[in-house]
Amino acid sequence: MGVGVGATARLEALLGSAEAPAVDTFGAFDQDGNGVVTPDELRAYAEVRGVELTEEQIREIFALLDDNRSGAFDLVEYLAYLNDVVYGSLTKKTEIALLVD
Repeated sequence: MGVGVGATARLEALLGSAEAPAVDTFGAFDQDGNGVVTPDELRAYAEVRGVELTEEQIREIFALLDDNRSGAFDLVEYLAYLNDVVYGSLTKKTEIALLVD
């Protein structure tokens, strides 16, 4: 699946500052505290942050973060994504940026 232009910028806007601990950011996404972030939770968090996401952008973001394709991403998947961005493949970050732009 091709990645649309703009997703990375939108995701980065949602992630907030680089200084914010990843676990805290994940907790803000996970509004019901059940340990996973659903598309509805991501959409709601984005709205609070003033970031507009299309349905396509949400699907593309989940394609990047939801490694096991469960329909939600958990803290392990989220941290794996961040690890890839910081230490490994920058492909995911580039793809997400293209989704949100």
